[in-house]
Amino acid sequence: MYDLTPPKTRSNGVLFLVGGLTLVVLVSMCALVTVGFVTISRTVTASEPALSARPQMVRAVAEQPTPRPQIIVQPPADGTDYESAVLRNIYEQNNASVVNITVWMDHPPMDGESTLPIPLPDNNEELLPLVNGSGFVWDADGHIVTN
Repeated sequence: MYDLTPPKTRSNGVLFLVGGLTLVVLVSMCALVTVGFVTISRTVTASEPALSARPQMVRAVAEQPTPRPQIIVQPPADGTDYESAVLRNIYEQNNASVVNITVWMDHPPMDGESTLPIPLPDNNEELLPLVNGSGFVWDADGHIVTN
């Protein structure tokens, strides 16, 4: 009724043989690579002259620029706070570059449409201020940046 004989198993000998050969090949390749690196490093160090025989190379060092003096802002004796003193100092240093721009016109727009919120009075051929704004001088050529 029941077959009590165990099933036939394949021999694992072939598997062990292939695995063993693969392991031997990998170990041999690692050994060859190691021997190659050692041989190359020996020939490179043997061909280089000793450190004392090498000519000394000297690099010219660029002169370090002198740092700009630090500006220390002291609060005025009249009791103004530090922030106001800093803003006053910035204003005094840069005030010469601040500009005020006003555009003048001598007649109403030609198309009859005024962008002004109020009607223009009769100007009797005098210039009327149209718009104004502020800005600052950007460069030595006189270019102005406006907001």
